[in-house]
Amino acid sequence: MTPQRFAKVDGLDLFVFDHLLDDASVGKIDRQVRNLGFSSRNSSNKKSEMFREWAAQLDVADFRSHPVYIAARDGLAFLYPELEFEFWDVHCNNTIFGDWAFAHRDSNERGAYSALYYANEHWDQSWFSETVFYAAGEPVVAVSVRPGRLVLFDSRIEHRAGVPSMNCPAQRFTLSLRFNASSVGRCTLDLTPETF
Repeated sequence: MTPQRFAKVDGLDLFVFDHLLDDASVGKIDRQVRNLGFSSRNSSNKKSEMFREWAAQLDVADFRSHPVYIAARDGLAFLYPELEFEFWDVHCNNTIFGDWAFAHRDSNERGAYSALYYANEHWDQSWFSETVFYAAGEPVVAVSVRPGRLVLFDSRIEHRAGVPSMNCPAQRFTLSLRFNASSVGRCTLDLTPETF
């Protein structure tokens, strides 16, 4: 379980994993999220509350047997073996061309971690919709949508979901999971990060 990419954004960890799930699981998850009951909810950024996002809240207890939760849990345990994590939130975002997206942080607390799973079974790179991560207000890392990709990152990193391009006929689905660590730890892997 080695990340394809490791970055330090304002000194905070960001990891990108590919191929953690087999193709059959990726396809099944795509079909599952398409059938969720999405509703308009508040924006993740307080400054943009008039712009609402489409999301489906999922039950944390039910999600503990889901392959995305298992991949995120195992990824965090691999990266931070000395920590224990509490899984406390999961929802699915649904974004289409023309939607609004604003930079935000999932948490301002140390020891908070986020997992972002790209849930589309098919995605053409010309549809764009990269997730952008910021350091000191400047975009420094872009993570492309790729079927089955999982991004694990410190929740204090400012980031923004990408909006699909005009030529994109699809909805962009992401599963967003939130964890709190029992304490604060450091990644023990011998990796050289990209630094921003």
